[in-house]
Amino acid sequence: MKMQRQIRANSGIEFDHLRDCELEKSVIKFVEQPFRLNYLVLGRKTWHRPDALLLTPTGLECREVKEEAQASLPENEERWPAIGRALNSFGVSFRVVTERHFREPVRLRNVNAIWENRMFPIPDEPQRIAILEAIDTGAARTISQLCSLLSLEFAAVLALIRRGFLSVDLSVPIADCAFRGIVSADFRGA
Repeated sequence: MKMQRQIRANSGIEFDHLRDCELEKSVIKFVEQPFRLNYLVLGRKTWHRPDALLLTPTGLECREVKEEAQASLPENEERWPAIGRALNSFGVSFRVVTERHFREPVRLRNVNAIWENRMFPIPDEPQRIAILEAIDTGAARTISQLCSLLSLEFAAVLALIRRGFLSVDLSVPIADCAFRGIVSADFRGA
């Protein structure tokens, strides 16, 4: 939804990473396999295609998505700094992310739960206004509290998160997720 198009992943780990980017508030926009980068490593020319380019509040970041065992292979450890230097020369940061970053069990369960409920109908306008008020006043700080306070279905709140209206901390169990705020200015008239 952030990119308003279908995103294609080359592997299961890249798919999980892109779903995580879709739900992570600090990722504004992202694109998969953005370009081919020519760089030097140990004096020889070679090339690399980053797995993702992200726009974050701090700027552009290229990411390489690898399984931990593959990321730490000597040949990869040798080329990561060279790729980083090449990207830094364009003002783009570089980061290697592994399953430890986005397949952490709680985070992955949260992302999966949100994704599985993505098509659930969202609350009507009066309910959305009540949600805004409950979050703004601090009456509801977690998803469980919000559901209990307003008699909302859990899946409806997850659908609001998936559609980008609400943002939560994905690193704690989903029922206890604290709201990071209202993401969408058009939340009332959705």
